[in-house]
Amino acid sequence: MVTRNFYFCALLTLVLLGCDAASSQKARMQGTPAPNWPALSALNSESGMMSVGMALQMQGPAAAKQAAAAPEFKKLLDDFDKAGVPSQFANAARQSAHKELVESLRKLPDAASDDEVKSLWEKARASMQTLTTP
Repeated sequence: MVTRNFYFCALLTLVLLGCDAASSQKARMQGTPAPNWPALSALNSESGMMSVGMALQMQGPAAAKQAAAAPEFKKLLDDFDKAGVPSQFANAARQSAHKELVESLRKLPDAASDDEVKSLWEKARASMQTLTTP
């Protein structure tokens, strides 16, 4: 009888701890929402950074430079730069990432070498990651 009660208590404890862990994990998953604002979404869209990234991946650095020099892309970048980071998402890391992203993408069409294009693209991607991380 003692053994059965012991196992019952042990099982009950595991169930309760398991439920607590699940609710804790659910709270962590819901957590802070990822930053998102219209200018960021537009820059991160198919006609934005995706067009440059796909051009780089599929056709090489010269195509990425062309995509970054396109008037539509430049307009998205200008709009993103003017909009800045909204106050509800602003912190030092995002402000810095915003500045670095704009600088990298503005330099990309005039990059002197394929390695420079790739380096600027990687900087831009890292900055975008910082901007979109909760």
